[in-house]
This record gives sequence, C-alpha cells and structure tokens, in this order.
Amino acid sequence: MESTVHQIKATLQGIEPAVWRRLHVPSEVPLSGLHAVIQRVSRDTAERDSRAVESWS
Repeated sequence: MESTVHQIKATLQGIEPAVWRRLHVPSEVPLSGLHAVIQRVSRDTAERDSRAVESWS
C-alpha cells in the first residue's frame, strides 16, 4: 500500500527575515517522530549556517 506524505512548513518565530523549512513526512510517522524530524532539521540547519559564517571570516 502506498503511503500518504504530508507537507509541513516549519517557521522559526521571532526571527526576521523569516526562517522556514518545508518537510515531507510520511503519515506513518507518529507525533513523537515528527518532533525528532523537526529537531534534526533545525540542528542540521544550524550546523550548516555555522560553517557558512566561519567560511566568511
């Protein structure tokens, strides 16, 4: 059976300009799993941004 995939837009509050990520998550992922996905995406983004800032220095 084919899985339904949900598209979710996660936006960080209190930051201008807006910082957001579009996530595609299978419907089988429980809410606790969605939380883990959002944390992972946030961590990966922060690490990538940190490396970019270091390269500008």
